[in-house]
Amino acid sequence: ATREEARWLRNAARLLRRWPWDRSCLRRSLLVGWILRRHSPELVIGTRMDDGVMHAHAWVRIGTVDLDASAGEHAEFL
Repeated sequence: ATREEARWLRNAARLLRRWPWDRSCLRRSLLVGWILRRHSPELVIGTRMDDGVMHAHAWVRIGTVDLDASAGEHAEFL
């Protein structure tokens, strides 16, 4: 990421921490994808099962790099 993109990402993280409504991974991923749009980001949706309960998660991938450390805990939803 360029210096300007890094600044935008820091500001987005601050905004989402204070956001009084839904701070979902989907909202965060859409915002990160928009900021990094010149890198052709891909929105990825994944699921996992915990004690019989399905959990969904969204993250951004650029090329072969997932920008979320917990992405590996989820099976990509195709």
